Order: sequence, then structure tokens, then C-alpha cells
Amino acid sequence: MNNKLNIITYHYVRDKKKSSFPNLKAQSVNVFKKQLNFIKKNFNIITPEQFVNFINGKGVIKKNSYLLTFDDGYIDHYKVVLPELKKRNISGIFFPPVQVITKRKVADVNKIQLILAKIKDKKKLLNDILKYLDKIDYSINFENLKKKNFIKFKKRFDDKNTKYIKFLLQVALPIKIREKICNYFFNKYISKDEKKISNKLYMNINHLKKLKANGMMIGGHGDKHLRLNLLTKKEQEKEISKSYKFLKFLNGSSEGWTMCYPHGAYNKTTIELLKKYNCYCGFTSNKGSAILNKRNLYELKRLDTNDIKIK
Repeated sequence: MNNKLNIITYHYVRDKKKSSFPNLKAQSVNVFKKQLNFIKKNFNIITPEQFVNFINGKGVIKKNSYLLTFDDGYIDHYKVVLPELKKRNISGIFFPPVQVITKRKVADVNKIQLILAKIKDKKKLLNDILKYLDKIDYSINFENLKKKNFIKFKKRFDDKNTKYIKFLLQVALPIKIREKICNYFFNKYISKDEKKISNKLYMNINHLKKLKANGMMIGGHGDKHLRLNLLTKKEQEKEISKSYKFLKFLNGSSEGWTMCYPHGAYNKTTIELLKKYNCYCGFTSNKGSAILNKRNLYELKRLDTNDIKIK
């Protein structure tokens, strides 16, 4: 019996020239359409329901099957993705962080993306960040940074300075310091009206309900889009329980759900907590085909949209 599945990850899908944020890295609408057409013509795209049924021991999955996933709750998923999926009678799983939907916040990961998209000189931006740290009397222990394995910080599509900035603001610095820096540079370069930017970036509750009404599945992606493996067990449980409660509210049920790890980051504690909260499986950002068996259900590999080569 086949238990191998190709799971594709999408984030932004937009016409960058018409976007409010034209410098953000995004998959173009044209390429997205071509990928959907290519995959549907040559392979088998399964529904979220077929996926859940299979991991619960029901049904079969054909060889060379694909599952589509969409991370972070972007408005692109409602305005662009949903209409294209409906045209082709296909569906996917969508993973929004709770806070961006319910509190209209901008997740730090997106603040960083917007800042990086705005500032072309990444070396200057890095120096400005280091100057800001001096300003708030926070000193970096570079030996400790080496121990945090900066070299192994996985960002396949970034240059060295961009990678280092993300490493500082997503991993190396204490979370309160990271938040201060993100807020400072976001206010300086992007906007002081966070809610306005959030409304431009993300879906809202009504959008998610319309996705569901059209056969899509909504999964968990934490509350604040934090790296779970850097949190204590108590902090992880807070992130996971907020996803669980949000999905229970959205779905009207506490029945099993799916989780996509923010930044692809997780550990053994994460998996233990997901099982406690009756989560069916966990999606990573590790590249490769997913193997759908009990051993791998909470470490499912995925392919990035940029890995899909149209022939």
C-alpha cells in the first residue's frame, strides 16, 4: 500500500506589481496557475478529507499524489488561491496563526519580511540593528551565537546578511529584545498603524469561514508564529492550546486537527503536547516527500513551491 505523499507549501501568492508590498518574496499568480494545471494534469491532488481519512486508517492514496498547504493566513489565500482552486475543483489545508486573525497583529516574522523588503542594503540594516542593541545596552555574546549554530540556520533562499538578520531576530536574541527591535524598525520603515498593515496582509474570520464552506481545511499554526523548539514546555502549551481553542471555535468541534510548525521548528515536547491535544499530525518545512506512517506523522516533510519544476 502506498504511504508516500508530496505535500507542497505556499506562502504569498500575488501579482507583486499590483501589491501594496511589491518587494516581498512571493510566488506569482501566473506561476501558481501553471503549477496547479501541471500537477492536476500529471498527478493526483488529494483533498484534506482524504488525507485525514488515510492517516486514520481509512481509504487509500494513489501513487504520485499531492496535497496543497498554505501557511500564515495571508489575504492572498482568499483573494487569489481560493478562486483558482475552485476553478479546478481542488482543495487544500490553510494554516493561519491565531493572533493575526483575531487581534489584527502583524507577526514578527512578517515585520522582518517587510523591513527586509523595504531596505535594499542588508549590510547597513544589520549594522543599524547592532547599533540599536548598543542603544538599549544589550551586548551580544558572539561565542554563544556560534554555539547556537548560525551556520546551520536553515534558510534556503536567503543571502548571508539576510540570513544573519533573520537569525538574530528569530533565534539568537531573547524574545523580548527581538520584539523591541521588530517594533522599532517596523514603526520606522513600514507604518505606525499595525492594524492597517495587518488588514492588508491577512485574512479575517469571515474569510476563513468561506474557505471552509468551499471544502478547505483550516489547521493550527500557533498563536504568535513563534519557534516552538525555543520555548519552554509551558510556553509551547500556550501556543498550541490557543490554536486548539481557535480551531474548536471555528469548526464547532474539538475533534482532531492538524498542525503546521511555525518556521518548521519543533521538538519532542511539541509532539507530546500535540498528542495531548488530539492533533492528528504535524507538518515541517523539511524538504522531501512525506511518509504517512505512525512513526512520521508528526514530522511530515514538505516541498516548497520553488521546488516544483514545470516541464
